[in-house]
Amino acid sequence: METLHYKGYEIKIERADFPQNPLRDWDGHVLFCLNHKRYDLHNNTDFDTNEFESWEAIREAVEDEYCPLAILPVFMYDHGGITIKTSPFICCWDSSQIGFAFIDIPTLKQWGLRAGDKTAKELEEMIRDNVRLYDDYLTGNVFGYSIADSSGNTLDSCYGYYGDLGKEDMIGEAKSNVEHYLRQKIVKHAIKVKRWIRSQVPLIYRQSIGQIQFYSK
Repeated sequence: METLHYKGYEIKIERADFPQNPLRDWDGHVLFCLNHKRYDLHNNTDFDTNEFESWEAIREAVEDEYCPLAILPVFMYDHGGITIKTSPFICCWDSSQIGFAFIDIPTLKQWGLRAGDKTAKELEEMIRDNVRLYDDYLTGNVFGYSIADSSGNTLDSCYGYYGDLGKEDMIGEAKSNVEHYLRQKIVKHAIKVKRWIRSQVPLIYRQSIGQIQFYSK
């Protein structure tokens, strides 16, 4: 767990215990044809890679069935945990190819795109982005945050930020929420001041703005 102190509030950052599988629980991802004898990996196709003699034969089967506009191999490194990417790992002993990821025309239409709207390189980068997202899920690189005030009261929390970039966005969102809470305090204090003035409450009995802990850093 990581703790940030920001303008009098405490932002706790931690890994999500039970993150959603983005390929199973979300819409809009590329298609996968993955298989491994020890792991239950995502497979949008009916192909069992164990039934083929080579990866070339599997690729030909995918191309014949789906006519993909872009297709990339997927490799896995398995050593005290698994991680995947679209290029081979240096260590050949604990790594191997586990399948393919690809984009076909129906998938493109689901995104509101047509064939020709994206170049082959752009489509391949979209595949890499999806593989990185799935890798974040497989490696537990998924985060969440909670915000507590100076009394330890939890004001907000949110989970489901994937990857290092997602973590950066999450921290920015948490800080933005802190700024929102501070603005709310200022507004509430201004309303109190007006009420005290109308009621002619002596200054010595009024809570000063410094007493409600506003911070500028």
